[in-house]
Amino acid sequence: MPVTQNHAALLDLCQQRQPEMLDLLRRMVEMESPSDNKEALDKLGKFLGGEFSRLGAHVTFIPQSDAGDHLKAEFQGKADLSAKPAKPILLLGHFDTVWPLGTLEKLPFKVENGRAFGPGIYDMKTGIVMMLFALRALREMGAEHPPVVVLLDSDEEVGTRTGRPVVEATAKDCEAVLVLEPSQTIHGYLKTARKGVGDFRLRVHGRASHAGVDFE
Repeated sequence: MPVTQNHAALLDLCQQRQPEMLDLLRRMVEMESPSDNKEALDKLGKFLGGEFSRLGAHVTFIPQSDAGDHLKAEFQGKADLSAKPAKPILLLGHFDTVWPLGTLEKLPFKVENGRAFGPGIYDMKTGIVMMLFALRALREMGAEHPPVVVLLDSDEEVGTRTGRPVVEATAKDCEAVLVLEPSQTIHGYLKTARKGVGDFRLRVHGRASHAGVDFE
C-alpha cells in the first residue's frame, strides 16, 4: 500500500517506538564522535552499520585516512514489479560532532521536561535515529517505497573535506535528497528548500580618508 495512504499509521507506529528511539539515541550520544578522532568515529560508524544491516540494508564503508570512514546503507524498494524502476531517495547526514572527547562527563545524556540533552544530540544524532525508525516503520507496515540510500559522512563539521566527493557522486543518481539535519525552525518543520551559501569578494578603489576629518 502506498506510503501516502498510510502516513497517519506510520506516524502512530513511530510514536509508539519513542522509548526505543530514546534508548538508541542515548547509546549513540554516549559514543562520542568528534570530527578529529578517527578511532571514535569508526567505532560509531560500525555501530550504525550494524543498526542499518539489521533493517536489511546492504552496508558499505568508504575508507578514509584523514577522517572516519563514511557509511552507505542501501535498501531495495518495495513497489509494483510491473512499474518502471524508480531512482533511489537519498537520506543524507553525518555522524561527527563539534564536541571534543570528554564532553560527556560535563554534559551527560539526560531527558528533562520532554527534551533530551547531550553532546551531538541535536546535530545530528537524532536525525540518524529518525532515519532508522522511519525505515523500520516502512518495513514493519509493508508500505511501498522507492529504493533508499542512506549516506552518513564523518567530517561535515570541518567542511566535508573528504565527504563531499562521495555525497556528490551518490546524489547525482538519486531522485531526491532529504537531509535530516535539524532545520532550526521553532516548530520543527521539514525544510524543503534552503537559501544557499554565496562567497563574495569586494574590492573598493578610492582615496583613503577619515570620515570624521575629511568626510567630503
